[in-house]
Amino acid sequence: MISTLRKQGFSTDELIAAGVATTTRQGNVIDCFRDRAMLPIVHQGVVVGFVGRRHPDADDSQGPKYLNSPASALFAKRDILYGHHLLTPEAVPVIVEGPIDAIAVTIAGQGTYIGVAPLGTALTLEQTLLLRGGPTPLIATDADNAGHVAAENTFWLLAQHRLDPRRLILPTGGDPAQLLEQHGPDALHHALATATTIQGEQMIRDRVTFLTPADATRQIAEILAARPPATWQQHLAAVPEEQTQQLMTSINAWTTTPIMAADHAREQTRAMRRRLDQTPAQRWQRWADLTEMAAVPEWPQLADRLDELHHAGADTTMLARRLAKAPVAVAAATLAHHRPGRAVEVDWRPWAEIVNAELLADQRWRSVQTDLSRLQFLGTDLAALAAAMAGRHPETVLVTLRNALRVHVGKFGLNSGADQQSSPATRAQLRIGGPEEAPGRTPPQP
Repeated sequence: MISTLRKQGFSTDELIAAGVATTTRQGNVIDCFRDRAMLPIVHQGVVVGFVGRRHPDADDSQGPKYLNSPASALFAKRDILYGHHLLTPEAVPVIVEGPIDAIAVTIAGQGTYIGVAPLGTALTLEQTLLLRGGPTPLIATDADNAGHVAAENTFWLLAQHRLDPRRLILPTGGDPAQLLEQHGPDALHHALATATTIQGEQMIRDRVTFLTPADATRQIAEILAARPPATWQQHLAAVPEEQTQQLMTSINAWTTTPIMAADHAREQTRAMRRRLDQTPAQRWQRWADLTEMAAVPEWPQLADRLDELHHAGADTTMLARRLAKAPVAVAAATLAHHRPGRAVEVDWRPWAEIVNAELLADQRWRSVQTDLSRLQFLGTDLAALAAAMAGRHPETVLVTLRNALRVHVGKFGLNSGADQQSSPATRAQLRIGGPEEAPGRTPPQP
């Protein structure tokens, strides 16, 4: 680059002042951006600097992934968003972590979505000022720990302008450029167009999942206060009456001093970052305690899957309720097949494979699954029950389950005459009633 620019008449002093050349300790003048892809930084129609993307085969010993021009009278990186000059009044800004991701979004965006990226720093307040007056930005940070932290910080900054951004949920470890490379522009455009996860909702779900009820309530109140009033009603029930004054104080702070309110609220995100520094097995300890999975050898793998589901928007609290006291193989299969946004369906097939695989083809398999769910609700050790019934005929298994169910219901005081005294909700959960069943007799279908 230096040779080319010198041939065009630029002096060494000009090259150094422009930030494209530097002097070594030996006094030699060298390229600042050698072996990098050069991307011009445009602000108000003027090229004010460059950002160089490190060669994909290079490692950290060869400098940072992105290298910016040094600060100058024209260029201050905290004031400029890469790609901002391409925005139109109708285009949705998509906030990403790096210029290559911004280019990928713009390529796939068909003019509807334009990628914008900070330049070597976290998003700044000055950069968000560039996004006022247009459509609400979409967050598309990487699907890793750093990306989750960046998404929360972006939320607090945009909330100062009463913006309530959505977030594009990418596969674990993925980024927009990777999606474009592997699946093409149509796939990335579709992902952008169908991104429905509200970042504030994701943060509320995070607090409910990982914090004690008291801490979750306090932080949820602050998240609600940062969001537009139209969004409050949905979550007000989660704020107990004794926290109402704190909610009103937070609302007032976000209305009168939003910059200070955001600075205070970011302590939540710093705490979240500390949680992300833990292993998944440590981070999901409360979930393990609720489901009694903490001691099983497979717990680290289950925690990894929970991490994936949580960041994809799954309701892990509902998963905990449905998998409490379930055999570990059943929990693993259920988590493996669950998809965010769908109802939780407990996968009892591993249990059947332990007992007798013929159960899966039996016409009464649905009835077996129903009874297993009832026994799980009542706290039965279904792993021990499976071991005890291994090799039994499917008909015998069904009869044994029904009798076990009646024994457990009787312990709860819900059998025979007491059935009539149980609550409708409990009776519906257990489907109490019906004739007695004896071993060797085909039970009636529920």
